[in-house]
Amino acid sequence: MNTFTWKVHYFLWYAGLAGILPYYAVFVKTYTATSAISIGTLFAILPFTAFILNPLFCSLADKQNNHRQWLLCLMCLTMLTFGSLIALPWMNFRISWIVASILLLIAYPSMAAAVSITDAIVMQKISQINMIGSSSSPSQSPEAHKVSSQSNFGNTRVWGTIGYGLFGIVTGPLNDKNKIDLNLPYLVPGIIMFILIMIADLIVIIIGPYHEAQADKRRAVERTLSTSTTIEVGSGSSSREERKKMLQVETTEVENSLHQDQASILNSIFTEYPSLLQHCFALTILGILMACHWSFFYWYLEEVAGKDPLLMGLCMFVGCFLGEMIFFYYGSQIVKRFGPSRCFEMSMIAFAFQYFSYSYLIHPGYQYYVLFLEVLQGPTFGLLYCAMTHLAHDYSDDQHAITQATKQVHSSLQGILTGCLEGLGLGLGSFFAGFLIHNFGSRVMWTCAGSLALVSLSINLCFDAIRWFARDGD
Repeated sequence: MNTFTWKVHYFLWYAGLAGILPYYAVFVKTYTATSAISIGTLFAILPFTAFILNPLFCSLADKQNNHRQWLLCLMCLTMLTFGSLIALPWMNFRISWIVASILLLIAYPSMAAAVSITDAIVMQKISQINMIGSSSSPSQSPEAHKVSSQSNFGNTRVWGTIGYGLFGIVTGPLNDKNKIDLNLPYLVPGIIMFILIMIADLIVIIIGPYHEAQADKRRAVERTLSTSTTIEVGSGSSSREERKKMLQVETTEVENSLHQDQASILNSIFTEYPSLLQHCFALTILGILMACHWSFFYWYLEEVAGKDPLLMGLCMFVGCFLGEMIFFYYGSQIVKRFGPSRCFEMSMIAFAFQYFSYSYLIHPGYQYYVLFLEVLQGPTFGLLYCAMTHLAHDYSDDQHAITQATKQVHSSLQGILTGCLEGLGLGLGSFFAGFLIHNFGSRVMWTCAGSLALVSLSINLCFDAIRWFARDGD
């Protein structure tokens, strides 16, 4: 049992998305000739669909206990729908807007759910690996086991950042007709790269986990047979076949019970841990802030620098390797040291500095100074993502009443938290950012976003103070 397959998956998944995700707002703008408020409205609807469907997909994967099959289906949907955007340059504007809207309404929630299910699978697999390791080291405490799981997740997830950064720098020149003349419309080469890499990723997910599962089954059978042999020798009354049937019946009963109680388990977590509501609020605000960058950063670069795919690729490269990768690698230690709430506050501070700088410091002729600001992608995304992922793991582990059900609810919790960040938050952020750009311009939008970050920071600090005084009073 290892995470090699999933490291490769993270690498290929985000390498492919590097060809489409940073550019699809500019792509739709270019080939549908729609306004910022129209695109902002569409991009507001997209995360709301993810907010509704992401927990649903994750919950179904939990209940059916077939996460890999769901992941494969969602990956195929993501590839087919995002990839079909390649036809837009050959359509008229009215039809292209309708087609783009339909494709994105399918692609976005599929992509979001695939990410949540992948994260849940990896956290579960890492937890299993560490449990096996801790069984050979009884002195390891449960807290040490949890920290080890979180640290290994960051070390696995960082391969997604590596893939995104490497292929981000490739996509820039690939899309630049002045650098490489492929005789293709603007930004289409990146979509072709996305499709090819997604096909390779699908092959990895089909083949890799199958071999891992076969090895796991062989080890499980060996342990079962060993247990059965011990029972036969000790009692002399139970046969090996009878014992295997008993184990199968017990396992089925436990799984059915966990599936039936999943809704009540999630309700009990929110009831017992009110702080989860605070974290959901913080993630929603951070999603609003992320939306400004995800949906309109490259739009803004075109306003400042014109069509410069090389600059876009360099921004991705710097953001990934000098920002996100460092925080993905050390994010677990930071979360352990300061806690998730403090990490969210660090992200808000970084957002405020980044967005005020976009508004007041980046002007035509000085556009390459933006590369220095992209280092802040570390705290605004890498640290934020680590803290959010660990929250689902922590809450599912800390709920004593559902200790045996942790594996069944972790994916659902991951879907809820991701829904707040990349669903509700991104939806609201995309709409209001598009509205502000359309009516007041991009610089006003960045100023408002930076101000929101500071206001949200103050609110979250107040929540922390209330919780601290409440604990102190107890």
